[in-house]
Amino acid sequence: MGWSFGWQSKEQLVKERTTGWESTRNGRTVVASYGEYALRGNHLWKIATYRVTENGRTVVESVICLDLLKKDRTDHTWGYKGLSEVSGPYYHDVPVKFLKKVPCPDSEFARAWRARVDTYNREKKQRKELSHVVIH
Repeated sequence: MGWSFGWQSKEQLVKERTTGWESTRNGRTVVASYGEYALRGNHLWKIATYRVTENGRTVVESVICLDLLKKDRTDHTWGYKGLSEVSGPYYHDVPVKFLKKVPCPDSEFARAWRARVDTYNREKKQRKELSHVVIH
């Protein structure tokens, strides 16, 4: 998927991208909510919960999502590119608590991404510990 632009400020974009929505089409209703989010630079991490109702049956699923944010150099509006853990965030600065709150989806990509996030955080912690070592 590509980028969507048109927001006058980063704050306006974040508000829109963290507000829930509802859509009904062909007897299928999807309600999305974002219970928790974290903005890390231009990475907007979210826990998205989708409630899908079809033929009287409701399924609820939560997934970790990332919106990459950037400002267009031409018209100076803000935009985003939305990703989920099952389809491709190649970024690892997700809050660790998100991983603990959301069960891993049944996706090989999500499992591999979560393993890379664990490695990233372990290495980050080791670098931080090494930075406090004083060499005489």
